[in-house]
Amino acid sequence: EEYDRGWVVDNLGAKWVYSEFEYDEEPQHIHLLLTSAWSVPIQMLEKLAEVLTDIKEDCYICGTYEDESMDPCGAFIYAKDYDDIEDYDDEYDWDKDEEDDFYRETWHDKIAELNFTPKVGLTWNISDAMMGYASYSRGFRSGGYNVRFSDTSLVTSPDAPGSTPGPYNEEVVDALEIGLKTDVGDGRGRFNVALFHNAYEDMQLSANNQSGVQSIFNAAEATMQGIELEGVFALTDNLTLEASYGYVDASYDEADFLKRTFGEDTDVGSFLLQMVSERTWFVAGTYDHSAGGAGRLSWRASYSYADDSAADNFNFLLLDDYALIDASVTFVSADERWSVALYGKNLSDEVYFNFGFDNTSIGSKTMWLSPPRTWGVRATYEF
Repeated sequence: EEYDRGWVVDNLGAKWVYSEFEYDEEPQHIHLLLTSAWSVPIQMLEKLAEVLTDIKEDCYICGTYEDESMDPCGAFIYAKDYDDIEDYDDEYDWDKDEEDDFYRETWHDKIAELNFTPKVGLTWNISDAMMGYASYSRGFRSGGYNVRFSDTSLVTSPDAPGSTPGPYNEEVVDALEIGLKTDVGDGRGRFNVALFHNAYEDMQLSANNQSGVQSIFNAAEATMQGIELEGVFALTDNLTLEASYGYVDASYDEADFLKRTFGEDTDVGSFLLQMVSERTWFVAGTYDHSAGGAGRLSWRASYSYADDSAADNFNFLLLDDYALIDASVTFVSADERWSVALYGKNLSDEVYFNFGFDNTSIGSKTMWLSPPRTWGVRATYEF
């Protein structure tokens, strides 16, 4: 089916036009392939039609849509002598696009940022077995643009779009930490404790609403503070125990995006930050012994726990707490150049999720299952 030039300019669209012609066996047919869907700038098609008309009066463009969908099957350029078009393509100054408005520039922007990120630390050697420290540092993450931006009004109404892909602002965090590191039991063990306070300004978040649309924005202000404890102790020459505990108090101080979604009276401090568990802890034991002159065996078991958390910044989907049991036995050769390990992970076969999307408005809720009980053998050789 053939259409005149005006119809094609007003209706035919594609995302890219190949820069080279494809010639049919018949010399009067040249196929200029259009790919993807409906976003070729109108100026591009207008210029193409103008160029072809300048070559020969009987040159024209035609195109069709398959099944009245928005998928173009292509555009064909007809001429009695394709050599004319081939020669013109070589001679035409296609780099004049800015002068001739060859392409439509939908939207453009740029940002340039500079930040000062100092770090200051103090240490105090209280004794040969104890050291205290304190530090302050500033962290910086530059602003940017959302490459998954999906608001079509930027194309349909470029002079007054509903939204743009950015930019979002830089993120700054001021981090304070004080801690203590100690050796105990004549060097058989170590105990460490750290207190931290991180204050975020213009915190950058990537969030999906319940329609599956992703946004990157600055969530205003947030605070993460807590304590970390860790220790290791050799009960005997063969048996070593390890343990750690973490507590994090993470909350929004200001979050305009939550008030816009749930109302101005929303208590933003009650929302969980994405993928931050309030409490985590871990214990493990390792037993090493000789395997004769061949090498040594190392037996290890561990137990870890993580509190529930939010899969998204809107708290549409919450993830349950979970606990994991892992174990392994490893043989290491006498020269320590090769080893073989039999290991098992998630031995209790805990069913838990580590991420998810709640796209209820489009009838979808997706959760990522973590690996089930897993056994394996690992061999290592060091050259």
